[in-house]
Amino acid sequence: MPSDPPVHRERRERAAGECAAAGVAALLLTPGSDLVYLTGYRMHPSERLTCLVLGADGDATLVVPALEEPRARAAAPDLELVTWEETDDPYRRAADRVRARGAIGLADQMWAAFVMRLQPLLEGRDLRPASTVLRRLRMRKDEHERASLVSGNHEPLEEGMAFSIEPGIYLSGPFGIRIEDIAYIAPDGRAEPLNRADHALAVVS
Repeated sequence: MPSDPPVHRERRERAAGECAAAGVAALLLTPGSDLVYLTGYRMHPSERLTCLVLGADGDATLVVPALEEPRARAAAPDLELVTWEETDDPYRRAADRVRARGAIGLADQMWAAFVMRLQPLLEGRDLRPASTVLRRLRMRKDEHERASLVSGNHEPLEEGMAFSIEPGIYLSGPFGIRIEDIAYIAPDGRAEPLNRADHALAVVS
């Protein structure tokens, strides 16, 4: 479970800045790619709440089940941890960490059961997808990500493997474009596309 605290701390600082600019008081992120991106903590989804609370002021707390504390502390040693036992209310512990006024960004893949438990504790707040804040941050790869892209994955491609090909253009401003094709390795070794979308450019007025 690789972790690089300075990299993740810098990402959290930038995410907090995006929150402040968007009028979002905090992000609440459950296990998924955004949690890994901001903390280095890779955790499978579970009925037990694990949630990063990242405020627009940069304050970051990871709410985790007590039994997961050793793993969380090893993966994200620079984060404040708030643990909970079976008789505690983890949703209250997460909601109580949101102290500023403003909207709340919830992880796009947060389970409905979690949202329903958090919603009454965040009554009166505008709840929106966390991607509305994180999208621009995630599109622009940082130095650490670019180094990983350059080094690449040297695992040989074998018959039956599937992967995505995602060329994109991202210019300054709010817009960009990315084409995503899914392909697989055919028995003869060729990469065969699974989708047959027309890639011709069209002018939309």
